[in-house]
Amino acid sequence: MTGFWPLVRKEVQEQRRTWKFLALVGVFTALALLISIIPFIVAEVKGEHQGVEQARDVLGGFGISIFTLGTLVTISIAMGSLGNERSSGTAAMTLTKPVTRSAFVAAKFLGLVLAIFAALAIASVAMYVLTFILFADPRAGANFAGFMAVIWLWLVFIGSIAFFWSAMFSQQLLAGGLALFLFVAQAPLSEIPGTERYWPVNSIAWAGDYFDPDEDENPENPDSGDWWTALPITAGGIPLLTLGAWGVFRRKEL
Repeated sequence: MTGFWPLVRKEVQEQRRTWKFLALVGVFTALALLISIIPFIVAEVKGEHQGVEQARDVLGGFGISIFTLGTLVTISIAMGSLGNERSSGTAAMTLTKPVTRSAFVAAKFLGLVLAIFAALAIASVAMYVLTFILFADPRAGANFAGFMAVIWLWLVFIGSIAFFWSAMFSQQLLAGGLALFLFVAQAPLSEIPGTERYWPVNSIAWAGDYFDPDEDENPENPDSGDWWTALPITAGGIPLLTLGAWGVFRRKEL
């Protein structure tokens, strides 16, 4: 892939200069502040004991909030990754240099992955430190790190869906709408008996059970501990979608 690393450096610099990376950091960090401070204030007013269980609840709530709101933010950032470059003429100008289309696509996707990772890492560390200070030692550092790693994998997966559609269509709202539809559609589809463990969205349920194994099980649903199969499916879908984006993009006129 000729020109890959120069393009990666350029992409990282653009991520640092534009609102996209700041939006990710801002949203994720704001969630960390709100979800840690508000329960602390409420508990203080009620005179409740600040203990380990409450700390774990706060950390778990942060993860679920990142899963939902972070999905929407990731889609909004990824939906124009390739489409905007093509419609604005930036892609054509870049590819006049000794750069291959595969390097161009790979660099754009890696920039997206790194932005999600950096923003989530900053917010997760802030969340854990605030929880430690305000409540107590949650004694769940390793589990919390694993929980957030699965959420990061999910965000990369949903970002790769939007990335694929951005290669297909130059209209970013169309690409984002299709990615959002596939995200929403997973909820009812994952209820089909016998298929629960194979849907990527259920990797979050498995991670939540891993983070808080003492949570009461719902007898009407499969044990979320059995949904770990969704994890490798989620991971495997990312390179497939990226390759699909490259396959589509290389056939597009610039």
